[in-house]
Amino acid sequence: MTIDLNKHKEVFINEAQTHIKMMNFSLLELEKNADQKLFHDLFRAVHTLKSLAATMNYQHTAKLCHVMEDLLESIRHNELSLYQCADLFFQCFDYLDANIKRLEIDEDEF
Repeated sequence: MTIDLNKHKEVFINEAQTHIKMMNFSLLELEKNADQKLFHDLFRAVHTLKSLAATMNYQHTAKLCHVMEDLLESIRHNELSLYQCADLFFQCFDYLDANIKRLEIDEDEF
């Protein structure tokens, strides 16, 4: 039995946009206030988008989110500073947003 993922594409796009907004918001707030809840919200948004993208077979999005998760784990274990990676994370969010916009107009991921 083959599942037609295209019928779930619109839901995925809406969910992805919500998670990317949460990532941006959480990181902006974390730059002002190192709050564990905000860090958890950021991690959860990245993890959820990774899972959704993998389910929908959007491998580029899933792989980028996986790398972001790895960086967040390193930050969680004090191996890296969030402030060292903040610009990189914002670039990742921009890339994810651009990728989702491509999917919206039926283009392939970057």
